[in-house]
Amino acid sequence: MFDMVPDDGSDSNFDDVQEGMYYYEPIGIAKKLGIVQGIGANKFNPSGQITREDLMVMVARALKIANKITTTGSYADISRFNDASEVADYAVESIAILVKEGIIVGNPNNTINPKGNATRAETAVILYRVYLKYFAAEQDS
Repeated sequence: MFDMVPDDGSDSNFDDVQEGMYYYEPIGIAKKLGIVQGIGANKFNPSGQITREDLMVMVARALKIANKITTTGSYADISRFNDASEVADYAVESIAILVKEGIIVGNPNNTINPKGNATRAETAVILYRVYLKYFAAEQDS
């Protein structure tokens, strides 16, 4: 399904991602692909919580790398949400893309809660919507 693992032979990971941990290789690959960029100073904080906006950024980057989305987004695409002004500059395009693609629809109170931590349920909904939109049809063929 994903033929995008770099084969350049390099072994680059974040300084705080310990070799031997179950997530060592996937995080290193995600870093090489540009899906994750860490929290600065070559750190990832693997046991930290993730904000909704950071989750959305990772999902959008992965979809772009997998050539599932080619669209772009801007603040105008998310401005209808009551808390759009809280979205970090680096996350605006990714969140806007996911809104345009129908992956993110917002909460009943017309927010996207970008600074809140993503729950397991929210993560599952996002992944399910990604699967339905981009991969379910491939499974049927």
